Amino acid sequence: MNSECQKFSKRLNEVLTEAGFPEPDDDRTAAVANLLKVPSEQVAKWLAGESYPKTNKLVKLAKYVRVRSNWLLSGIGGKQLDANEEEAYISQIKSQLDDELPEEQKRRPMANDKDTKILTKEALELAQAYMRLPYSQQLPIHTLVMELARNA
Repeated sequence: MNSECQKFSKRLNEVLTEAGFPEPDDDRTAAVANLLKVPSEQVAKWLAGESYPKTNKLVKLAKYVRVRSNWLLSGIGGKQLDANEEEAYISQIKSQLDDELPEEQKRRPMANDKDTKILTKEALELAQAYMRLPYSQQLPIHTLVMELARNA
């Protein structure tokens, strides 16, 4: 395994395993493709060491599995995001929400308010907690929430 692309593939598979994604022979390709909204054929090439993802997909994936995108791509530098980097990222998202939402939409929607399509701070905190779970724990939660939403 001497090509840089193959080394990237090894790091990618390593962090996906650590994050609780399905094993490589199972549904890993489909899970990553679904997460990043890209064709499974592209993901299969990344996982096999045949190509690299586009930068925006690499960054999104790195943040999802909480590693530095530079390390994921090149193997250079520290692997894990430190607490300050992760907190800065979360603060940036919260700030963007505060800047983008009109004041009247910053309210917490009622549970029966089906027409409400806003992201509250509570929803963001819930999403952050969900993202910290291993993929194997996210899947049943996702299934349950989608079932409840269909029956609401």
